[in-house]
Amino acid sequence: MTAPTPYPPTEARLRRRQDAQDAWGVVVRCEVILAGLAVVAAVVVVVAQPGELGGALAIVGLAWAVHALLTVTVGYAVGVVVTHRLPSRPARGTAGAAYAVAGGATAALLVLLGGMGLAAVAWAVLGAVTAGSARVWADRPIRSRALRREAAALVGLAVPTGSPWPTAAGAPPPHPGDPGAPGRP
Repeated sequence: MTAPTPYPPTEARLRRRQDAQDAWGVVVRCEVILAGLAVVAAVVVVVAQPGELGGALAIVGLAWAVHALLTVTVGYAVGVVVTHRLPSRPARGTAGAAYAVAGGATAALLVLLGGMGLAAVAWAVLGAVTAGSARVWADRPIRSRALRREAAALVGLAVPTGSPWPTAAGAPPPHPGDPGAPGRP
């Protein structure tokens, strides 16, 4: 018995896959920004209190690990939803603003759920700045992928996820009656 032929990807399924890929690019950039902020915080703490190097680095490392975990889990899911709600090629500022609002609201909500009250304002600002700037930073690769997908659709090719170039490999299988189909000359 042979494995069933997978259904060709629908437009909605392709869009969800592309949204997930775009959101992941933003999450990776958020992690880089957070790592940079953690390094700056560590340097400030070491300069301010040189005798407390070990404790300061432990606290900064723990804070970065918590932020990284929340960004990868919650931030990625929110990013997929935000990307799906945006048009296929939004303006850079529009996409950055949408991610900033979502990042700020999500950070504030997580801090409030953690019971930290007024700290939610500071974390909302950090979440908004990080998510918005990461989306603006990711705009060029996201836009170029969208342009390649649109160009490929014009000529009837499919762009497999992760592939930089359109190929016929991602296209649906030929109709059995078409010349060149399996079983036909």
